Amino acid sequence: MRFDLRVPFHDRHEARAAGARWDAGNGVWWADSDHLELCQRWVPGRVVGTPRPDQEQSQKRGPIKDYERLACGCMRVYPWLLCKHGN
Repeated sequence: MRFDLRVPFHDRHEARAAGARWDAGNGVWWADSDHLELCQRWVPGRVVGTPRPDQEQSQKRGPIKDYERLACGCMRVYPWLLCKHGN
């Protein structure tokens, strides 16, 4: 089965080494089911840090989020927003 991928230009060599193929007629990278495990980072719609739907989970958890601890003790969720202390 064929799965279309979203591979940025700078990742093209790494994607090809992982088994992805370029479809010049449609202008899209793709991988078959044999190479999909190695190409997971380029599967469209998958949020990094969330499990794939085909993986069994013993516990339901939300997505993993990266927070930044500031010097004032606040947690920054979005890098473009300042905390209440102006950091």
